[in-house]
Amino acid sequence: MANVSEPIEPDFNRMLESIRGVDGQGVAVASKHARYGEFPVEEYERRYAKARKLMEDEGLDAILVTQDLNVRYFSGYLSILWASRFRLMAVLLPRDPSLGPSLIIPGQETGNGLHTSWVADVVTYPDQDDPAPHVASAILDKVKGGKIGLELGFGQRIGMTV
Repeated sequence: MANVSEPIEPDFNRMLESIRGVDGQGVAVASKHARYGEFPVEEYERRYAKARKLMEDEGLDAILVTQDLNVRYFSGYLSILWASRFRLMAVLLPRDPSLGPSLIIPGQETGNGLHTSWVADVVTYPDQDDPAPHVASAILDKVKGGKIGLELGFGQRIGMTV
């Protein structure tokens, strides 16, 4: 039987202190102007910089977010398809800023992805396909190995177990 240790409770105060003052300035990230963006690109770059700092602190090489509020927070992507619980929309945030984030969406959402998100790398998958292999491919394109942080719980939309 595997040795199961007690879950580690995150120290949110330490995490908040760690990202205080992180502004994302001076780091080149492949991005684009979002025609219908809610915020300037610099705001999203700041958010991404804070996530990269936390990844560094926690020893993560990337984060994959799938919950609608987190995808919107990091990418600016807007869609009415959030009401559909069977279509995955995700953002892959590599720790290495030179790789830049990837927005992973169904093909029918290409227009929304291109015009509401600052993320330059928009990865689409066929609307009726299982998104998991496409997510795996996007991850392998940017993160060759290491640890990837995932959301767990009710908001997780990838439709597969850890």
